[in-house]
Amino acid sequence: MNRKTVWILFLASMLIVILLAPFANPWPDGLETVAERHGLAKYEHEPLIKGLFPDYEAGFVNSPYLKVVIPGIFGTALTFAATSGIYLALTARKKNGTRVSG
Repeated sequence: MNRKTVWILFLASMLIVILLAPFANPWPDGLETVAERHGLAKYEHEPLIKGLFPDYEAGFVNSPYLKVVIPGIFGTALTFAATSGIYLALTARKKNGTRVSG
């Protein structure tokens, strides 16, 4: 895949996040639903380390729109960077064109 295609896919995914993140389902995710259904939610406690975006919201922003879009953009960019890094590491080549073995 060439760089132009990768950037087009990245920008398309960012556009999808920007347009559709505000319409995300507000219901609890599957793990929370199962915990509630089986009475395990009463054992829930505060995590030792809080994440950047608890409940997938940017609490430091007042705008309801940006509150959900910022974590989506951050997560999409982080996923893109991680997968790109893994791809580059797996397909690295020496200067003479042979594959680098790891």
